[in-house]
Amino acid sequence: MNRLASFLLFWGLGLATALGLNLLTPSMAFAQEEVGAVIAAYASIAFIFFVICYVFFAFTLQTIANKLNVENSWLAWIPIANLWVWVKCAGRPDW
Repeated sequence: MNRLASFLLFWGLGLATALGLNLLTPSMAFAQEEVGAVIAAYASIAFIFFVICYVFFAFTLQTIANKLNVENSWLAWIPIANLWVWVKCAGRPDW
C-alpha cells in the first residue's frame, strides 16, 4: 500500500471514529441521536470558522481598498459586490 492510500485510510478511520462511527467494531455503534449531535457540533464549528474567515477577508479587502482610495470600499462586505472592489483594486475598468 502506498503512502497516500495509507494516509487516506488512516485519516478516514480517524474521522469516522471522531464522528462516532466505529468502523472497526460495528457492535459498539452509537445511538442515532449521539451521531446527530456530533454532526451538529462539527457543523456549528465549521460555520463559526467560515464566518471568522469571511469577516477577516472582507475587512482586509476593505482596508486595501481604502489605502488605494477606491470609492465604495464598503462593498467588500457584500458577497457578489466585492468582486467590483477586487477589479477596482487591480486598476481594471469596471465595465
